[in-house]
Amino acid sequence: MISFHGDDAIKQKYLARVRAHAAADEIVKGVYWQGGKGCAVGCTIHSENHAAYQEELGLPEWLARLEDTLFESLPNDLAKTFPERFLIAIPVGKDLAHVRWRFSLYLLEENTLLIESLQIDCGVKTKVLAAIGYASEVNRNAIASGVWDAAAASMARVAARAAEWSVVRAKESATWDAEWSARVAVWSSWHAAEAAALAAESAARAARSSPAGEQSSHAGRAAYVRYSEKLLELLAD
Repeated sequence: MISFHGDDAIKQKYLARVRAHAAADEIVKGVYWQGGKGCAVGCTIHSENHAAYQEELGLPEWLARLEDTLFESLPNDLAKTFPERFLIAIPVGKDLAHVRWRFSLYLLEENTLLIESLQIDCGVKTKVLAAIGYASEVNRNAIASGVWDAAAASMARVAARAAEWSVVRAKESATWDAEWSARVAVWSSWHAAEAAALAAESAARAARSSPAGEQSSHAGRAAYVRYSEKLLELLAD
């Protein structure tokens, strides 16, 4: 699959569409497509069918779901401009498979830094970092070879599940924030083996200093801003 089916006219069609919706202030959160208004996905394809990105725009469904996740989590001012910036960033006629692997690897590297900073049991920390490392290696190999190793990804998910259980068993020796962050970092490594949108959601949760409250909400929003900018960078590269 190549972006926009190799046809710049397709890209320009959808760019014009989202720009028109933006000019009319019709790009909104929480609604796919209703009454002429909608989210990033809705204002692009005029429906809620993420799979339509493949047929209409030559873009993979996982990328549509990732756009959706980031859009809904960005501050409103950035969310309204994101659909246009997203389409602009994507070159015509490009295979985007590597973007998923590179984006997932970026999330995993962020989570590695987070886990290294946590005050948790050293044995548990080692297992969590190993699980993240396995998922990272799967993505690195895919980037290098251009082929996704499903068997290796399955093994990475097994390691993530084992690391999660280690965190659960050791939670009494860690603060709630540290235990919570470690668990969602493991979930992110699980999802990074396949689902970039879910990995981004988990990674943003892990970036928060606590599971609730204003500080947590601010940290989560800041994480999504970073992730959106990184995705645009990778798409354009």
